Amino acid sequence: MLLTVELIFAAKALFERVKDKVGVVDVVTYTALISAIGKSGNVYEALRYFKEMKARGHVPNVVTYSSIINSLTRVGKVKEAYLYFQEMDSFGCHPNAITFNTLIHALAKVGELEIVKSLLKDMEARGCGPDPFTYSALIDGYGKAGYIEEASEIFQDLKESGGRGLDVVVWNSMLAAFMKAGKLDDALSSFHEMSQFGLTATRKTYRIVVFGLTNGGRTEDAEKIEGLHQLALGNGIQIE
Repeated sequence: MLLTVELIFAAKALFERVKDKVGVVDVVTYTALISAIGKSGNVYEALRYFKEMKARGHVPNVVTYSSIINSLTRVGKVKEAYLYFQEMDSFGCHPNAITFNTLIHALAKVGELEIVKSLLKDMEARGCGPDPFTYSALIDGYGKAGYIEEASEIFQDLKESGGRGLDVVVWNSMLAAFMKAGKLDDALSSFHEMSQFGLTATRKTYRIVVFGLTNGGRTEDAEKIEGLHQLALGNGIQIE
């Protein structure tokens, strides 16, 4: 962490020395600095450079906006992130799947269901999704916010569509959501369903199910847990 802070400090110092030289600093330079500062957690300094960039006539691109939106959502400034998303079109900058997925995940986690639905429609209209990352973001976000019915509905729709948009990351998100909601039997049932959709459980899948059951205090499911353990061993996955 110290090295990261030192590198960012050095990058800012260099940037400040050269930013007034013609042709040295452009939107790519600003975006790289904004992204690095935002990832370090100093979102307001990232925003300062973002505003400075625009004031100097550099038009932000989708990477710039995605960096700002990601930085804001990481520190819980979800509504502020959404405002920056809304201003993108005014700069002729169109969000991509990464922009949408970042914002959808954050909004789902705080229960902004109507905005999420609107973003999904917008995403489809722009021809950039949704994709498995979107569905994983939705299910994970809804699950963490306690909206298990909404998460289950999305998951069920994906299964009924023949598995389009389903992958093991999406499945793991649903399993984790079930466990968080205390729906242990639903999680077990979904786990056993994976192979029907051509998916193979990963190490993370087994950990979610086994430790979810254990933490749920289901002593009567000890046999099930051991069975899952043996199944994992049979597939060459060692659960620690």
